[in-house]
Amino acid sequence: MTRPFLYWYAFCFTRLLGSCWFQLDTGGIMLIRKLTSLLLMTGIVFAVACQKKDDKNVNGIYADELRDPAKIFSNRPTAIGKFVALFKLQTPSLFEALKTDQLKKTVDPELLAEIEAEQKAFINAVKTSTPDALVMMKYKYIVNGIAVLVSVDEYNKISKFASVAKAEAAQTFARPMLAETKQNDYDMDLAKNNSALFIGTKYAMDKNIKGQGIRVGIIDTGIDYTHAMLGGSGNDTDYKAINPGEKSNMFPNQKIVGGYDFVGTDFGSGKPGSRIPKPDGNPIDELGHGSHVSGTVAGIGDGVYSYDGIAPEAQLYALKVFGVEGGTSDEAVIAALEYSADPNGDGNIDDRLDVVNLSLGSSFGSSRNMYNLAIKNLTQGGTVVVASAGNAGDTSYIVGSPSITDEALSVAASVDSMDHNWKFKGIEFFKGADSMITEYVEGAISKKIADTTEVKSKLVYIGLSNKDLTPEQAAALKGNTALIDRGGNPFYEKMKRAEDAGAIGVVMVNNQEGAPFVMGGEPDGPTVAIPSVMITQQVGEAIKKEVISGTDVLVQLKTAKKLEKPALIDTLADFSSRGPRGEDSLIKPEIAAPGEMIISAAMGKGKLTVPMSGTSMSGPHMAGVMALMKQFYPELNVTELKSIVMGTATSIHDEKKQVYPVSRMGAGRVQVDKALASAVATQPASISLGEVLVEAKKVMYKEIKVRNVRPEAVTFAVEFQGHPALSITGGNVTLPPKGAGVLGLKIAIDSSKLKNGIEEIDGFVLFTQEEKEIFRLPVLAVVRKVTQMSAQNLKIFATSQADSDGAMSQVDVKNESSQDGVVVPMNLIAVDARKYVNPSDAQTTSKACDIQAVGYKILDGKIYFGFKMYQPLTTWFACEMSVLFDSDGDGNADQELAGVPMNRLQGLPAVGQFSSILLDANIAKAIRQQYEISAALGKPVQLSYVKAVEDVQPMMPLNHSTIALLVADISKIRPQKQTGQVSFKIASSSLEEYNVEEDDFLGDDEKEWRKLDLTPAGQSYVFSDLAVPMTPKTQKALTFTKGQGAQDLMLLMPSNRSLNNSATLDEQLVIMKPSFQN
Repeated sequence: MTRPFLYWYAFCFTRLLGSCWFQLDTGGIMLIRKLTSLLLMTGIVFAVACQKKDDKNVNGIYADELRDPAKIFSNRPTAIGKFVALFKLQTPSLFEALKTDQLKKTVDPELLAEIEAEQKAFINAVKTSTPDALVMMKYKYIVNGIAVLVSVDEYNKISKFASVAKAEAAQTFARPMLAETKQNDYDMDLAKNNSALFIGTKYAMDKNIKGQGIRVGIIDTGIDYTHAMLGGSGNDTDYKAINPGEKSNMFPNQKIVGGYDFVGTDFGSGKPGSRIPKPDGNPIDELGHGSHVSGTVAGIGDGVYSYDGIAPEAQLYALKVFGVEGGTSDEAVIAALEYSADPNGDGNIDDRLDVVNLSLGSSFGSSRNMYNLAIKNLTQGGTVVVASAGNAGDTSYIVGSPSITDEALSVAASVDSMDHNWKFKGIEFFKGADSMITEYVEGAISKKIADTTEVKSKLVYIGLSNKDLTPEQAAALKGNTALIDRGGNPFYEKMKRAEDAGAIGVVMVNNQEGAPFVMGGEPDGPTVAIPSVMITQQVGEAIKKEVISGTDVLVQLKTAKKLEKPALIDTLADFSSRGPRGEDSLIKPEIAAPGEMIISAAMGKGKLTVPMSGTSMSGPHMAGVMALMKQFYPELNVTELKSIVMGTATSIHDEKKQVYPVSRMGAGRVQVDKALASAVATQPASISLGEVLVEAKKVMYKEIKVRNVRPEAVTFAVEFQGHPALSITGGNVTLPPKGAGVLGLKIAIDSSKLKNGIEEIDGFVLFTQEEKEIFRLPVLAVVRKVTQMSAQNLKIFATSQADSDGAMSQVDVKNESSQDGVVVPMNLIAVDARKYVNPSDAQTTSKACDIQAVGYKILDGKIYFGFKMYQPLTTWFACEMSVLFDSDGDGNADQELAGVPMNRLQGLPAVGQFSSILLDANIAKAIRQQYEISAALGKPVQLSYVKAVEDVQPMMPLNHSTIALLVADISKIRPQKQTGQVSFKIASSSLEEYNVEEDDFLGDDEKEWRKLDLTPAGQSYVFSDLAVPMTPKTQKALTFTKGQGAQDLMLLMPSNRSLNNSATLDEQLVIMKPSFQN
């Protein structure tokens, strides 16, 4: 049986083990591709680990089998290829059917009994039918599900159980990366200027709103409960004395009142057995990330090394899901969320956590996996889930999971006013009475500026310093500072010549635009005994011009003066991930909070702190804010609480004073003081219009539930500020004290005011009193101009099929719309049926990669395969298209043409964000096999597919449509020698890690090979253009030549309407049969 090369990663270590764990069948194809990253990220399982028998089985999460898994794995070969699968059962979870009496929520005891009986029956069935599978974790509150360690065959068998509603592979999360920053790199009064005060917490503290009685869970690397900020002694020897695998008498304390280590120290490290959790009752932080996060949420500062967190009197729970090395996985994160529903596990959920912080995630997030369902259900119980948006930067749709879950509050990172964020160390240049301070980066192979004295010296320009200096240059340099150009020779060589001539320092001029960087040398190589710095090209060239002209320019490398950039305050951090949400263009991130160089607890350092940057730091600011909101507004639900902080946020600007788009900052930067003084709350918290198709003009209607949270009546007007193509009207609103109402909004979009065919348009619906904003609703739409194109009258100008070869052919195409369009003619290969999705699973099942039809054309020595999907994709990161070629007729693929994001295969030349890559399948399999063997033996080699690559061409994904084109040099495809044809198969697959649905093969390609004639004449129609533009209100006869093939004509019209439902066909595909006309 043949399958796409990228599914062939799993293989038998027969020489190592004497047996094979994988029996690859149809159901396993999709899964193997996902397992590649899962296995290598978390470590191949060589052994199993036991939960300590004296540890509490917290909240009933861990299955009995996990206490002694040797019962299952005794006398077995190592479980290479095993992975964790999550099985959701049919009965709803407890939080999906909570009973509510006023503000008190309770679980349904009858439902609990039903869940427990169903899970018991499921586990017994697993033991009976797949005795080698390991049942690991059970969930009942937020998901009725079971986590099981399985092979592909076991997964296929278990997923067919009648009690299974949905199955997926556990997704992995990378280990948090920490910035190496020295203590006391900052020098400022922390009591007067810090990130908490910047967002308005003084207002809350003055009113004694400090998080009293609020419980916050930190799902992270654990918490250092010995740290002074976090209720500990502040003695670093206490931290050093802790054994992470044993209980400690220092935990819990008054600040860290609860928690659990759900995975153990070695989890995810790649060591034998590290894929299986080894839970214990000691959630001590071994990495540092969770402690820093916790200090921001609710730490107690001393005003010298640290400052108070946002909610300093809130209680914290350390929910540890990372080991000391490696990443974590869904089953552990869901276990922590499950714990949050009932921390003491007694069935009474009054102790459920009020807020949970998730400073973890993965880019291009999907909301269709099980932990997103867990978050949704947890919020039904009233818990606010705060999640970091990600650190992937200003790339559309890259915002990460789990922040893209509807109910989670997705947080971007901004820059606060602390001195180290806008006052920077500089060097000072002097020309006569004038001086200038500029930024620099210090060299790594030279004397530190901190170890020098403040001295001015003359700049002497010596060019590249790539050859011995002249006597005149050497004499001029003595006692002065060398000005040198970057490039041509190593930094050390340049610096050494200056040092030998008696220079007291070096200023290096960058030879490229952009920021300067650290000048380094060989590892353990020589250094120079004078300081060196690099400055920007722009500044350096200006200084060089003065020096070369004969002007005396002096420099002082060490100065107490700072380079001030106040324009950086209240900007977004460069790394903060951009939205909107990938699958539907909804608003994510939703709010911004400080995340640049945040000072908080340094793990294992007693009372000391460390600055760190990331949305991992902005998230806990918002977790602390939501703790304050839960305290102050106990009657509001999660959506209303989100609306309070979003509705009172403020817009922020970049350094050029341009307001950031909603897709980057959400509603804006949080303002605690304004949130606590808000007059209203709304449901929803934003107006996410998603992707909107507009030909000319469209009017929509949205209703917003508005609640008056004040004891007095409130009246406000509604106005809109934003993109000129968008207009929103709503009138005036009056609400009685603590009353509620519905605001109807008419939303109009005028496509004539758009500059592009696809465009983000945004703005804010403002609630105003006396023309002053009191509340806002962010608005975002991704508008696609849509055409009305159609085709008719496909004619071949010949008597019949018998004499049609070479005949002129024509089809009439009409564009009735007011927008430009395009048509891509191709030869149809086949049409595929729509994949069935159970309506109950629609919200958690991806339909993005379901093939509707595929066609091809040969043009200018290249072959193009046109993929038409049933569902549109905003971006094609979620899907991979594959064409398999059998060149020798043996029924096995010899080549694969894969359309993939460039980051999916390492070591390949870049030709764009997406590529069409033609691989020698046999070589690629061998490369992968060697890589996995090396990894299994603990001697990993670099993974590079360069030797397997036979052709790389751009892929042509048409975002916001159902269409993508793969391209290959036709001369690189190897035909069968006997026939000159090539056998081929076509498939698509989801690249979403959790998604273990089978691949979608075109028609019967899973079982049969198609035949393809690689000559242009073998096509049914021979075209001269790849695509044909269609101007508005025009009709055009497309003319081409009839070939010798018998395929139907396939017309792709990506600018036509696409549809996002499971029943109706869209208008982006036309298939036509010809008539003959002589």
